[in-house]
Amino acid sequence: PYGPFEGVNGITADEGSGLLGIASASDELIAISTETGAATLVGPLEVDFGSGGASWSEDQGALYGISGTDILYLIDPVTAEATMVAKLNYDFGSVGFEVHPENGVLYACSSEGELLEVDPDSGQVTVIGSLGWKGACTNLAAPYTDIACIDGI
Repeated sequence: PYGPFEGVNGITADEGSGLLGIASASDELIAISTETGAATLVGPLEVDFGSGGASWSEDQGALYGISGTDILYLIDPVTAEATMVAKLNYDFGSVGFEVHPENGVLYACSSEGELLEVDPDSGQVTVIGSLGWKGACTNLAAPYTDIACIDGI
């Protein structure tokens, strides 16, 4: 549990200071201690975020977030101000989301179990292919460090 914060989706690590998450029940950005798991309020998102996903973008120095209404936002990690980037042309349902740290590409997955690429400039979502299982995808991750067992593939 994250204290008074419920429906915590879109947990992501920024490359320097820790974990951030979106509490969907209250539409708030929270900071999560990596030592205790306790959450503190960063601030209200001031948009109906709902269930969605978030990922840190080192290039932007902020989080990208996909809301339950299929809108891509850029979220300030200090103020929690959510700025609409694009209305996406895909009905996600559930959202797993990650900005790849090497190439900056925005990847997502959905209720359909598909791997997707998200273009933040146009809002175009392109299906890359099936993830190979049935059911929703609610989490996606990309490594920030070399991982020998994956790098050899």
